[in-house]
Amino acid sequence: MMSRLLLVVAAFAVLGFAELAVGQQIYDPKQQLIDKLKRVESLQADFTQRLLDIEGEELQVLQGRMIAQRPNLFRWEVTSPYEMTYQLVDLNLTILDPDLNQVTYEKLSSTQDVPMIAILLHRDAEALKDFEVTQATNFFELKPLKEMQLFTLVTVYFAGTRLDAIDMRDTQNRLTEFSFSNVEENPVLEKSVFDLAIPSDVEVLGVPHSTSN
Repeated sequence: MMSRLLLVVAAFAVLGFAELAVGQQIYDPKQQLIDKLKRVESLQADFTQRLLDIEGEELQVLQGRMIAQRPNLFRWEVTSPYEMTYQLVDLNLTILDPDLNQVTYEKLSSTQDVPMIAILLHRDAEALKDFEVTQATNFFELKPLKEMQLFTLVTVYFAGTRLDAIDMRDTQNRLTEFSFSNVEENPVLEKSVFDLAIPSDVEVLGVPHSTSN
């Protein structure tokens, strides 16, 4: 399900503009992006997610709230037009669907096919090694160097020194736009914020994650 995979992706980004290198120093967009990402250890924001087809026709609009804490905690809560919570701890994904009264547990093999998680949580050269990174005035473009399961292009936009939007072009040439508002950088987050309450009567799909994760 495309929206399900995209929600895992949708994470957080950090901003700022870096000056071009001068003299003998080599300008490296990858390092510029890494340096920007290192500014933020935690982040929370409201989001609007739009899915557009190849003609630019709007297929879906979702709204909700996102919370993230480096190095390994991420929650994406859809609140409209339905409710759904996606929570990622390390590689352990939990999806709570109140409408279906269902919880799904999955173990991701890696985050490389969900580039926002790989790049924005891990924020290092290893996370970017499979991407060609270019920088323009207010955005970075990330193109995979090898074929990815989901995406052909990821663009991260900035407004001043804050996250503004993330666009993701998929292999069917559809565009998913994530726009952010009420962005809070480096809020103090208790770990309990990521305690996901699972009702006792829900249908369980998959193997529940160990409580040690």
